[in-house]
Amino acid sequence: MQIDFLKGVTDMFNFLEAAPEQGGNLWLSVGMIVVMFALFYFFMLRPQKKREKEVNAMRSGVQVGDEIITIGGICGKIVKTKEESLIIQVGADKVKFEIMRWAVSKVVEESKRVAKAADEQEVEEEVKKAKPRRMKKAAPVEEEVIDFTGVEIEPLFAEDVDFETFSKSDFRAVKVKDCVAVPKSKKLLQFTLDDGTGTDRTILSGIHAFYEPEELIGKTLVAITNLPPRKMMGIESCGMLLSAVHTQNGEEKLNLLMVSNKIAAGAKLY
Repeated sequence: MQIDFLKGVTDMFNFLEAAPEQGGNLWLSVGMIVVMFALFYFFMLRPQKKREKEVNAMRSGVQVGDEIITIGGICGKIVKTKEESLIIQVGADKVKFEIMRWAVSKVVEESKRVAKAADEQEVEEEVKKAKPRRMKKAAPVEEEVIDFTGVEIEPLFAEDVDFETFSKSDFRAVKVKDCVAVPKSKKLLQFTLDDGTGTDRTILSGIHAFYEPEELIGKTLVAITNLPPRKMMGIESCGMLLSAVHTQNGEEKLNLLMVSNKIAAGAKLY
């Protein structure tokens, strides 16, 4: 394109030189000169300025880690940037030396850096999408207000018990595997319990007036496991489940002692 343009300029000069001899119009000659400079600007100066602007932007935007080629043909990796110069690392020996920014001809890794930035942005967007939405704060659950008016408890034992006697009772956490009502009994529930030994333990308890058997399955209770076996309704009961009992306004209240399900079956209570 430049060769054609220069040929056109040469032809135009030849025309202008011949114009006065041929009685050409002076204004036509001036117009041709204006057109010539306009073409010169659009076809040569403007693209050159655009190219210079792109090169300057490229040189200003280089970063540590970019691989570059200098105007002298040296390939190296940028390890440090300064305002007017760059420190590059060259060859297998990783020799470092300083060059001026204007000496950079091309950034080899520029396209990779752009792709990496795009990938990082995509990952960031995916992470944002994956973040769980903040749950709305649940309304506080109002605790049941329990009225203890009219509660009567049994008097505390006046007689002391020595520690050795107390320590003979083996209190264990037990988990309810199954619970059913004992046939022909209005009071008894039959518990199948995991006491941590690997062998199911059966305990009968007269609490059917206070609990339905299905609501107790899966609960963790407290039992005394070293009481002598006792037969009730033809079923041998091996131990006793602990309950808390009180009277309120003349009515007996019973609460089976339940502990956290985090406690392992067979854990000893002290």
